[in-house]
Amino acid sequence: LNHLVMGVAFHPGFQENGYLFLMASGPNDEPKHKFNRIFRFTMDRQAPRRIDPASQFLILEWESNGHNGGELGFGPDGLLY
Repeated sequence: LNHLVMGVAFHPGFQENGYLFLMASGPNDEPKHKFNRIFRFTMDRQAPRRIDPASQFLILEWESNGHNGGELGFGPDGLLY
């Protein structure tokens, strides 16, 4: 992932599904054309707890040319905000 990670959230059911959500800005090697993106990855639930790069799934993206926020979290309704 050639992006600067600005937010991280674990799915409420992480122990069952291993979902990890990242909010990132990039790509880092393209300074004039950046996007903010929210990705979902699957992470091992057992040590050494590695993220599977092949599981990368793009949820949402918008052109930003840099940092426009990045906090991620799950509400009491179970939705990602």
